[in-house]
Amino acid sequence: MGFVQVNFRTLSNRIDHDSIKMLRVLIAPNRDSATQIIMSRHTKTQIEKWEPVMKATFYHNKLKETGLSVGDLAENLNLTSAELRDSIAMFNMYSIACSLSYSEDIEDKVKNPRDFNITNLTRIYEKDFAKDFLGISIDEDGEIKGHIAPKEFKKGLKKIVVDIAKKRKGGGKDSRDFDKPKDIENYLYNEFEPKDNPDLSKGGSFTSKTLLEPQKPEEGTGKKKKPKRTNPKKKKPAGIIPRTIPCTLDNERIIKIFDELTRLSPAGYPNASAILLRSLLELSVSYYLTKVGEIDKMRDELKAEFKLKSKSLPRHWVPTLKEMLVWIAKHENIIKNSKIKRPLNKIIQDHLFDFNLFTHFETYNTTEDKLREIWSNIEEFMKIILTEPEVD
Repeated sequence: MGFVQVNFRTLSNRIDHDSIKMLRVLIAPNRDSATQIIMSRHTKTQIEKWEPVMKATFYHNKLKETGLSVGDLAENLNLTSAELRDSIAMFNMYSIACSLSYSEDIEDKVKNPRDFNITNLTRIYEKDFAKDFLGISIDEDGEIKGHIAPKEFKKGLKKIVVDIAKKRKGGGKDSRDFDKPKDIENYLYNEFEPKDNPDLSKGGSFTSKTLLEPQKPEEGTGKKKKPKRTNPKKKKPAGIIPRTIPCTLDNERIIKIFDELTRLSPAGYPNASAILLRSLLELSVSYYLTKVGEIDKMRDELKAEFKLKSKSLPRHWVPTLKEMLVWIAKHENIIKNSKIKRPLNKIIQDHLFDFNLFTHFETYNTTEDKLREIWSNIEEFMKIILTEPEVD
């Protein structure tokens, strides 16, 4: 039995089968028709309404996938060119905002499209006087074009993004502060400190595309950068996991998978390495939570929820990887270590999607660089999860 079959059988045990005896199914004859169905379900008569950023990302991906012009794609999607252009501009501006550096709490808000109020950011940059303030324009394809040094634009944008993200903590900006053009103008020209004001006298040029390609040097700084002293390249570990990382869990299978990931070359076997890494994460998290009694607590809580609905929890219920990670995130007393918050959020918000691609999409191929990036993001969390927990 294949992995996908096992996974579906596990999921099947978690639901009330009577509730899905009859399902309405829509069959699209081709990809273009499927796009129309997806859009209608998420943007008009919604199953779950897409956040504006999610919708903008969908449009951006379709533009990239089809190679069509904004006008032609807009026609295919039954949108106006202006609507599609505005969505692409939103995608580009949000992507730039996510590429900037912030404190940990602000970064968590900005990079969560359900938490960050992109509408407030859009209200600002769509105003002509705000574009002048930031030194940018937006072309007919939704591309952001800069007319000042990139560094100057970034510091102005960062100030705006931070103020929007702070709204729930107090001291930030909410929709009422950006309700009218005069409010926005007052905010930009009277509430910015000199250090946050973009200096329009510093010439340069950029586009959203070049800003999102960090390997390209910034233009218009007026200074030649001194060549950096190069240090010898740090040798990559043989496998994804460096041999300096210990695994002390009292479980033979987990130890074997861990050992294989320290030896198996992700360059030569990226797909096998990816699936093993996902297995290691799920098995080690399950082992850890079982040892400290949290799986039982999860089961008891779910049983109570089912009982309220006059239903029974399936006998072979097991939590999904996402459920276990979210449980840890919600209950900070399980792992009393402040270092895990950021990598744990990174797994939940970013890498769960990657792990699902590894195991469920037959056309997806990962790379060594992608796997090493994922490990670097989750390493601090894994160091703790791979340590045998102390049980009273």
